[in-house]
Amino acid sequence: MTLPRFSLRLLLLAVAVFCVWLAWERSVVANRSKIKRALSTGESLVFLEASNTTSWVNGKQVPVATVSWLRRQLGDEAVQEILVLPGVVEGNVAMAKRWFPEAAITPLDL
Repeated sequence: MTLPRFSLRLLLLAVAVFCVWLAWERSVVANRSKIKRALSTGESLVFLEASNTTSWVNGKQVPVATVSWLRRQLGDEAVQEILVLPGVVEGNVAMAKRWFPEAAITPLDL
């Protein structure tokens, strides 16, 4: 039985593709962190982190939000729920929905 042979060029190409993919994932983690900080500084959006226990959103039991293993290793955290306070700009809510698809969006009426 012979093992398949690979050229050094193919190995370098595979490593390069892996590094580009890993850099992309890291940039997503960094962008999520920056966006979370920027949107929560005006106190118009409140980000609630996911816990390891059962979560409740709007009085209903929901599965715990997760992000991939790799993103957790890169420092990302899942957001379970985003509370939207009155007077928030709709563009900020749309950005939060786009960057945190695992989170439930809950508008608050105070």
